[in-house]
Amino acid sequence: MNKTQGITALKRLRHRPKEKRGGQSALKTDSWSRSDSDSLALWRDRYLAQLSARNYSPNTLHLVNDGIKLFINWAQDRDLTRASQIMRPMLESYQRWLWHYKKINGKPLGISTQRTRLSA
Repeated sequence: MNKTQGITALKRLRHRPKEKRGGQSALKTDSWSRSDSDSLALWRDRYLAQLSARNYSPNTLHLVNDGIKLFINWAQDRDLTRASQIMRPMLESYQRWLWHYKKINGKPLGISTQRTRLSA
């Protein structure tokens, strides 16, 4: 087996065009309501603004934003649009959903990716 590993593989992956990278599926974020002061979208915006004010890197903000978008879309599919509706059983259900989630290539999310999505 003659696969590239380590630094060589990392350098190759960094230079892939964005359209060749995984996780580029469209998310239905246009329907988010920000008119309600308790909407998940508004809390997401506030959280990202706070992270930005604390000088988090643009890459980190992008990853956190993607994780939260995925959660909000999951929540909207279950008619959960307000932060006050999110309880521990819903988060446990989201964790189970992440466990069964398949990427575009058909593979499951890695454990560290699941953890990152949950922490956002």
